[in-house]
Amino acid sequence: MIDLKTIYTQIKKYGYIKEMNFSREVEYGVCCSFDLELVLCEYPCYDADDMLSLKFIGVKDLQINDFDNLFRIVLDIVPIFEMQLENLNYSVKEIENDMISFKCKNIIINSYNT
Repeated sequence: MIDLKTIYTQIKKYGYIKEMNFSREVEYGVCCSFDLELVLCEYPCYDADDMLSLKFIGVKDLQINDFDNLFRIVLDIVPIFEMQLENLNYSVKEIENDMISFKCKNIIINSYNT
């Protein structure tokens, strides 16, 4: 299980979306899973060289709403293991501006400098 406290601490520092990357894994001509990466940075985003990558593995039920403004995001990540949904362990929702929501299997967090 991931350490949600660490993720929340990092999101407080890197609270602005710089990039959103959506990819899928295909094996033998069959789509196996979708992944979503949010690359977050500090303000001002145009001068960012210190960033945080949150990669959400096995994304389902993705909903993206209007996010064309520079808003600080507030993610709510809830473990949903007890619901026993196949390959879904977390529910993720941006709660301040309702920009994005989805469920996923796993979360990988990386911070890096460019």
